[in-house]
Amino acid sequence: NDFLIEGLVHVTSLTQDYFIFDKIRKVLIGEKTNKIFKIGAQIEIVISDVDVAAQKISFTPIK
Repeated sequence: NDFLIEGLVHVTSLTQDYFIFDKIRKVLIGEKTNKIFKIGAQIEIVISDVDVAAQKISFTPIK
């Protein structure tokens, strides 16, 4: 089953490369891979943490 969940992937979870922020295009660009992440992009993730008390879910991208 597919679920649509909006959330935030923290930049520190992007460990496969060093990412540089392009202020003009408002994207993160991988220094080695040239992989681009932009706001609103749909990516596959795994749930890495759930804090019920804070009502917060943390995500990590699938590498």
